[in-house]
Amino acid sequence: MPIPIPYLPALLLLLSELAELLLVSPRIRLLESSICRTHYGLPSVPESQCKIPEVQTRLAYIRGWQVFFEALPVMALAIPWGALADRAGRKKVLAVNFLGCAIHIAWFTIVCNPRSGIAVEWVWASALAFALGGGPRTAGVLVLALVNDISPGGERYAIGTVFAERWAG
Repeated sequence: MPIPIPYLPALLLLLSELAELLLVSPRIRLLESSICRTHYGLPSVPESQCKIPEVQTRLAYIRGWQVFFEALPVMALAIPWGALADRAGRKKVLAVNFLGCAIHIAWFTIVCNPRSGIAVEWVWASALAFALGGGPRTAGVLVLALVNDISPGGERYAIGTVFAERWAG
């Protein structure tokens, strides 16, 4: 049975959010492993030895600042990227956004690579990539805007009503 057209954007959003959530745990483990290798000064350390307070404290510190630095370009640039999407086209801005997200992940991976000599704090610089397109939250909003663009006015109301009725119970 084919998926009804109104549900395709919802499926796209679900898959993009799921992909982002699935990346969180491996990124934390990659960061923890990098901190652990630096702490012990060894090229490889068993995960069980990385659960000590010194490593976990540094991990929490770096992750906390990482979340903060990632939020800055998203908050500062979401509206300008949305305005640009209105003028230049949503698909173009979405493509730039995906490029920014890919650069973000690539830089994070390069810094945490076991062969990298880069200090682990340089993962914070990966947040600069969200300046390209506004980050993953802006991508979600752009997908919804694209759905809005391709849906006729009457259908938008009908789809919204169907979702509201189902959620209301």
